[in-house]
Amino acid sequence: MLESDPDFETPEPGIDITVTINDIDWDQVKEKTVANVKALIDAKLAELKAKIDELYNKVDWKGLEMYAYINSAVMADEWGFDMFRTSDGGETFEVITRDGFGDKYNYGCPAFLETEEGLYFGTCNPFYGGQLYLLKNNESDPEPQGFTLSGSVTSYLQNEYPDAVVTVTLTGNDNNFTAAVTGTDSYSIADVPAGSYELSVEKEKHVTRTYDVTVSADTTQDVKICPIGDATNDGKVNMFDYNAVYKHISKNPELAEDSYQRACADATGDGKVNMFDYNAIYKHANKTNLLF
Repeated sequence: MLESDPDFETPEPGIDITVTINDIDWDQVKEKTVANVKALIDAKLAELKAKIDELYNKVDWKGLEMYAYINSAVMADEWGFDMFRTSDGGETFEVITRDGFGDKYNYGCPAFLETEEGLYFGTCNPFYGGQLYLLKNNESDPEPQGFTLSGSVTSYLQNEYPDAVVTVTLTGNDNNFTAAVTGTDSYSIADVPAGSYELSVEKEKHVTRTYDVTVSADTTQDVKICPIGDATNDGKVNMFDYNAVYKHISKNPELAEDSYQRACADATGDGKVNMFDYNAIYKHANKTNLLF
């Protein structure tokens, strides 16, 4: 037996509230639905068009056109400044530089100083400061007056590889300067032009390490490289290192992405740190299969 709903109100006599699905005019419903959706879309499109027109009118189109023109002209131009000299009052000219003395960020040369050594040039460089060049008497190419980059070198395995030396290579990021020196406990690179560089340090059975260096004066950058498998970077390969690898694999904690510790932990050299590295370091620590 069904119980009556106390909230149901009895319709007045004579009102038929019975509606069946057959009584609905589905064509009319479809027509009204389509009309309502179309009206809603039209309203939203009109609103969107108004916002686009508003943004369009705020754009400085003439300024944008000028920017595009200047940008294309700059990109098509050679970087660096041009400099010429004449010995006949301007009838003929000799090129001194067409590229800012080989540095594309040297955009001007406002300072000159004549000395007994020759003519000094001071350049404008907004990225890492002005530079000083010397054009010696009777020479056509100026010599850059650079700085010295030096520092201490820390490496390991001297007993295992007594003849191994550390190679330090300096490569310019924004100029063509490159230099490489070897040593054991220190290095020094002279005549380095101002700029940003990558300093790479390598040695046999060690993991190569790079440093980002900016030179604008005499600069000291100490360097340190560690043996393969030395995940803790203490110069030894032992239980602490394979424990560090195990924790990394267990994500508790992980060795930082792109860190030097993570690079050293990759004992197999496959670009990953996993159980193969754990096993390699474990075997080395237990002297069953040495890494070096």
